[in-house]
Amino acid sequence: MNPFYERIDPALERMALHALPGPLGMKPLAYAVLNDEQQRMWEKLDAYQAPFLEEKLLIEGDFRTPEHYQEAFTEWKRFLGLAKTSGRFLGMPSEKVDAVWHQFILFTPDYMKFCDEHYGRYFHHVPNIPSRKQGPDGVEALVQEYVPRFGPLPPIWEVCSHRQDAVMARSLTDRVV
Repeated sequence: MNPFYERIDPALERMALHALPGPLGMKPLAYAVLNDEQQRMWEKLDAYQAPFLEEKLLIEGDFRTPEHYQEAFTEWKRFLGLAKTSGRFLGMPSEKVDAVWHQFILFTPDYMKFCDEHYGRYFHHVPNIPSRKQGPDGVEALVQEYVPRFGPLPPIWEVCSHRQDAVMARSLTDRVV
């Protein structure tokens, strides 16, 4: 059940229409309904930078430009924040966002410190292999958590818009029934 489909106070909704986006480009209304602790968590994620990670990924050729890296890094921080706040298993359909995660894990001390400070514990990476198939539910959960807070997933996520629409339509149907 996604709490963003609950009816929001109309006064809060009107106020959010004129507000600036929240951390990491979060929709103003999605940010406004968070408690103080959640808001601080998103603000810390937004502020975090990893120049060592950018340097390594650019040298290795994983990204052509700093802008391409920054997009993937921002999306990874969104992914982490959504995983923490939702408590759900979220699928990782993006090779580029996953490349950021893989490389970050290799900077073990930095990754451990980041996880402790931003996630509260180690944030595990679980590969999707045939013997441990995660299935489509993880990607559906990602879409259900992402879209109400940030809008449609950008192309870097490799989840086509008609699939996103179908997942969100199912979510609304499940909510109404």
